[in-house]
This record gives sequence, C-alpha cells and structure tokens, in this order.
Amino acid sequence: MFFLLALLTELGRLQAHVGSEGIFLHVTVPRKILSNDSEVSERKMIYIITIDEQPYTLHLRKQSFLPQNFLVYTYNEAGSLHSESPYFMMHCHYQGYAAEFPNSFVTLSICSGLRGFLQFENVSYGIEPLESSARFEHIIYQMKNNDPNVSILAENYSHIWQKDQSYKVPLNSQKKNLSKLLPQYLEIYIIVEKALYDYMGSEMMAVTQKIVQVVGLVNTMFTQFKLTVILSSLELWSNENQISTSGDADDILQRFLAWKRDYLILRPHNIAYLLVYRKHPKYVGATFPGTICNESYDAGIAVYPDAIGLEGFSVIIAQLLGLNVGLTYDDITQCFCLRATCIMNHEAVSASGIKIFSNCSMHDYRYFVSKFEAKCLQKLSNLQPLHQNQPVCGNGILESNEECDCGNKKECQFKKCCDYNTCKLKGSVKCGSGPCCTSKCEAQGAPLACFKEVNSLHERSENCGFKNSQPLPCERKDVLCGKLACVQPHKNAYKSDIQYTVYSYIQDHVCVSIATGSSMRSDGTDTAYVADGTMCGPEMYCVNKTCRKVRLMGYNCNTTTKCNGKGICNNFGNCQCFPGHKPPDCKFQFGSPGGSIDDGNFQKSGEFYTEKGYSTHWNNWFILSFYIVLPFFIIFTIVIFKRNEIRKSYNRENAECKRNSSAASESYDVEH
Repeated sequence: MFFLLALLTELGRLQAHVGSEGIFLHVTVPRKILSNDSEVSERKMIYIITIDEQPYTLHLRKQSFLPQNFLVYTYNEAGSLHSESPYFMMHCHYQGYAAEFPNSFVTLSICSGLRGFLQFENVSYGIEPLESSARFEHIIYQMKNNDPNVSILAENYSHIWQKDQSYKVPLNSQKKNLSKLLPQYLEIYIIVEKALYDYMGSEMMAVTQKIVQVVGLVNTMFTQFKLTVILSSLELWSNENQISTSGDADDILQRFLAWKRDYLILRPHNIAYLLVYRKHPKYVGATFPGTICNESYDAGIAVYPDAIGLEGFSVIIAQLLGLNVGLTYDDITQCFCLRATCIMNHEAVSASGIKIFSNCSMHDYRYFVSKFEAKCLQKLSNLQPLHQNQPVCGNGILESNEECDCGNKKECQFKKCCDYNTCKLKGSVKCGSGPCCTSKCEAQGAPLACFKEVNSLHERSENCGFKNSQPLPCERKDVLCGKLACVQPHKNAYKSDIQYTVYSYIQDHVCVSIATGSSMRSDGTDTAYVADGTMCGPEMYCVNKTCRKVRLMGYNCNTTTKCNGKGICNNFGNCQCFPGHKPPDCKFQFGSPGGSIDDGNFQKSGEFYTEKGYSTHWNNWFILSFYIVLPFFIIFTIVIFKRNEIRKSYNRENAECKRNSSAASESYDVEH
C-alpha cells in the first residue's frame, strides 16, 4: 500500500510537471541492448522503448558538450559564491535517432534513467524516469509549445545590428564547402535568474538537469555546422538576483553586459547568456548579431515565456546563438527545410518535431566564418571535450582502452572477473561483471513476488485470459498459473531472440517474463505460460491459467470402478496403479511396478516392466523380507535354545530325585 501511495504521488508530481511541458501518454519500461564490445558500449548504446504501443529502437552515440571542469555556481544567503562539480553528469549525454525513422533526432541523458527529447517529422516526445518506481518505469509525453505571441528581438537592437546588403550573398554563390570546415566550439556560460530558478523547481539538481537538457538539444541543432555548443559552466541565482531583471530584454542586456565584464572575466567562455522568466514578455530575447568573437558584446538575454516548454526554449536559445554566429531570420519565400521546420523561422518556437537550419542559414554561416574567420571558435582555451579525456582506471566507468572497470579495491564487487588495478579481464573470462563473468548467465527460478508482479500487470497482452475483449490480470490465487517468470542473476538486460521481454525489479530481483504472442509454437500454444498440470500448491494444479484443487479437476475417473480400487487418477484422467497392479485398469499382475499408461510402464506386448524394474522390484522384496524374517528367526532360535536348556535342567533334576528316592528305599530295608 505504501509503494502504491508513493507511486501515485510520483505520478501526480510528474503529471503536474508534464502539464506544463506536454500531454501525458503512458508509462514505458526501456530495455537496454548490451554490446559485448566494452569500448563500443561506452560510445554507443541502444535502447528499445514503446510509444503508442509501438516499439522504437534508439541508436545513441555519446555527446560531448560538458567540459571536464564544468562547475555549477551558487550564492549562499550571505552572498558568498560557491561552486560544485556534478561529475556524475559528465558521461551521461547521448544523441542519435530512432531506427524506424532515420530522419528523427534523439537527445537523452541516461544517468538515473532516461531523460530528454525524441523528435520526429511533426511531433516531439519527452521522456522522464518515474523515480519512485522499482521497475525502471518512465513516462512518455507529447511535447507542446503554445504560440508565445511575442516578438523575436527588441526592435532597437534588430535595427542597430541589421546587416548591410553587402553581407547578404546569393544562394548560388561559391563559398567554402561546409564538409571541409574544421570542427568548431562555441563556449556558452549560462546564468539562471531567481524567477526562472523558482519556475524550474527551486532545486539545484532539478534546474541543472533542465538547463543541460536544453543545451544538449541546442548542440544537436548546430551539428549541421560542425559546431559544438559547450556549456562551460552554469550559475544559479537561487537566493537573489545579482542585477535587476526588471524592464525589457534590451534594458536587462545593458545591465548584464556591465556586470559580466566585472564578474566573469576569469571564467572561460565565448558568450554569456542570462536566462529570465516572464509570464507574458514583449520579446523572447536580446543580443548583438554577428559579434560572437567581440568581447565587448559577447552577451545575450533569453526570455522563457510561460506558454512554452523546454523544447521551445531551446529553439529560442538556438535562434539567438544563430544571430551571434552571423545567421538571419529566414525569408519563407526563399528559404526551405526538407521534411522539417526551419530553426530560424519565426514559427519554430511553437512547432513540434524535427528542426534544422535552412539553406539560407547554411549560406549565412559559411559566409560568416569565411569573412570573419571566427577564430575564437577554433580553439577550446583550457577546455577539452569529454571524448578527449584520458581513461581513469578505478572510477567505475568503462572508458576507452579498458576491458573492465569495477571501481577501486574497496568498491569492486567482481574481483574474480576484473583486475581493479589494471582494468583488464582476468584469465579467460568474457565479461568484467556478473556472477558468471560472461555476458550471459543461466536464469534462476523466480520467487512468488515475481509471479505476483508479472501476473498482476494490466498489460495490453493477457496474463490470465480476457473478459469483454479486455486483458485480465491474474487473481491472487492464480498468479502461479499465468505467465512464466524467472530471475536474472545480474542487473543488466541482455539482447535476446525474443522480441518482447518484460523486466521487473522486485525485492532486489530482476524478474523476467516474455510478452504474450512472442513465443507461439506452430500448434498455437504459447510457451510464455505455465503448462497445465503444473503444481501451484498442496494438492493443487494449474488448469487453463487457474489454480484448482485436485478434487475439482472434473475428470471422469472413478478410482473404484476404473482402477479397481488399486490406484488413483492422474491429471490425464488415467489410473496411476499401485505396485503389483498393471495399468490401465490396475488388475493384479505379479511383479508389475504399477504406474500408468502415461509414464511408459504400459506395454501392449504384455511386458509391463523392464528387466531393470523387475530385478529392482525383487531386490526390494528380498531386502524387505530379510528384515522382516530376521527378527523372527532370532527370536525363534532363542526360544528353542531356552526350551532345550529348560528341558535339560528338568531332566537333571528328575534324575537326581530318582537317585535320592532309591537311596532312601535301600536304607529303609536295611533297618528292618
């Protein structure tokens, strides 16, 4: 009951959160497909999730946009600045696509569950872990972004920094080939003001996760330009704002630019952005277009309207950064995006689905880097992306050139598999973890708790039949007669030939079952279920997914008439005869081992037992007879012996009496 209450509370919390982000769809349990290649499994991952009852295979590759020295800055109540390094978040971020839709975009954080965005042609989904769930459950919701009905930029800045006509180039002009551009890096320092901090949850880790999600999605958008957007550090004004955030975005930008010159001078970045919250703002931001490498104007303001979610906010930031690197808003009569929404389109903020830069944006960027060179984007200062980090043996993270990493000596739980000093596999083992030191282990029998969980779920597949065309969960008394369940001897989900495998985490066990229909035989039977006749309790057996008592089996088998009173009825309705009686009707047969026609003892040839059974039968009778007769023989021998002793004693006494009598008679005759 407590677990159910906690689950409902968590769902309510997420439902309230999702209400501001999108439309709640359902709960899913992602399944991770593991690779036997340790190096590949660190850089690439595959997950299978379900959306609208359809499986999606997510192919993910590690995404590096958090530097090694990434810090989160906060101020305490006294105004002192503190920093923390959320190191556990560094290796969590991946991007990729759904195999069923190659043109899709997926951006996820995989630490502590899956969290992020899935974008298809005209629809976007969000995924978040259900934290109180013990079964790795996640919620899927459709993203929504209402039209904020606000202007893009403050008018004075859009006019002041409007490019001249010489800046615009014909689309057919010959420019530097994008494929030959060197990889570039844009370091952004982000500050979250007090109102937005409260709007995002008023908790450091929750706000950090959301900002990292947004930057991850922005980084995905800029991969078209071979430009990596790096979140150099994050600052949270959790207690009070360091500058006034009242007024329009352009007013805040002036104050922020002055503050930035004094306080961010020693923190590496190419541009700094202050993120603010407004319920109904006039503009969604303010910045200086085309000034990414100009230290006098390397700042911007991004406004989070109440009407949009994280996806829409990521588009606002992408548009502002696009202006910083020389892009302009698209002219819909000349610019186009194939099967997607153009990022620099005014409608992109409220649109769902895939978003890419248009052909116009591509030409603008090529022109900007060729004319202004943008040298500040060609070096990383003192930052390095994660994929350039050196592997650290003993940190518990499998990195390049490591065969395994189980942590340090104290933490390592798989010392028989992995050498914690060298991060190499021991001997001929195949895997650095698990009780078997291989990628696969034999499954184990499941406890009752697994059967209760597996067969109590309201799945789209039946567990114990149907009622009114709706799948039924098993009743408590029938849980051992529904789906088969076993226990996996490790905590990882491995790829199997079965398309739909259900994993449940119950009482520190990974319970495994197979979805209905994925294990059908040619005869129509489904091996995912417990077989009829399986014992489900004392004197109880499974029949048609129900647990029934033997006396209720309903077979037409009367032991008195059918078995001649010398046997019992088995689950097939046939006689199970006692020894000395032959099946099928249990008539007397000397030497018969008994049994039934179902266990192989019945032979039409008249031989009801094998030679081995015959000899064993007589051996048993001989041994039994020996132990029964021996005590009687011993007692009989003792009795005979005692009787002979008594007879001898009697004879001696009788002879003695006769001699005494004879002597007395002779004495009497002499005296007379």
